[in-house]
Amino acid sequence: MIDAIRKVGFNLSHNLLGSPSPTLFTHSFPLPLLKPHAQMANANVGSLLVFDPSKISISRESGDIKLKSAAKEAVVGIFTERDYLTKIVVKGRNSSNTKVSAVMTPGESLITVTPSHSVLDVMELMVAKNFRHMPVISEGTMAGMVSVRDVVHVMLKEHREEVGRLQEYIQGTF
Repeated sequence: MIDAIRKVGFNLSHNLLGSPSPTLFTHSFPLPLLKPHAQMANANVGSLLVFDPSKISISRESGDIKLKSAAKEAVVGIFTERDYLTKIVVKGRNSSNTKVSAVMTPGESLITVTPSHSVLDVMELMVAKNFRHMPVISEGTMAGMVSVRDVVHVMLKEHREEVGRLQEYIQGTF
């Protein structure tokens, strides 16, 4: 089945990104840590991309700030729940006077994927690199973020569909 997933184009653009203009939860650099941590909690997301504000285009709609465009070079890092836990909580640091730049994963260390990557490829990369979130770049521009939760959701959906097809085959209703 896994080889079949690769062959039928089971990819990010079709299965995970969905929306033509996904919302990216972002923060400009530099910034005190408390604000992005609260934003992550309010949005129920596990990571934020951190951008150089001089290299992004934003719009304001109904009081919300939306990222219109950002080149890959605009990303200066990623801040994750794991960064907060391992670099703040475990070390007993004070989040109110720590800057995001001190604890984020720097942009040059980011590994990104494209919408043409298969979900299986992304899952393998996440496991190999021990990542939970991966930025998606499309034609040099930020297209979205893929999380382990997204990958598991798609794999579970595909598994259920495959079980259904097997049941139909066994029952002769295929």
